[in-house]
Amino acid sequence: MSTIAQGALWIGALIVGLLISHALASWAESKGWIYYRTQSKGGRGAALSNAMAEFEAVVNPAVEHTIEEERSRAARPTEVSVDLDDAPDHRSETGHSSGINP
Repeated sequence: MSTIAQGALWIGALIVGLLISHALASWAESKGWIYYRTQSKGGRGAALSNAMAEFEAVVNPAVEHTIEEERSRAARPTEVSVDLDDAPDHRSETGHSSGINP
């Protein structure tokens, strides 16, 4: 058998194996045993993002400070801006704010 025919046979076997694996995983998902094509409630986006960030830090050490800054920003509480012009007036009849003595 020639090497081209052997290569074609291996590629065909690989495709058949992938199709069987896909069918098996889809069946297991329909039984509720695994999450295969649908996202779980927790999602995988953050885990994949963190894994890629760690890989980038290993491959390119200069980017590590950027990753640390992004993590510290994510850990900080978000700032909330309040427009005091739209706030209701809570002054007492004396004209002073409640709780503050003149």
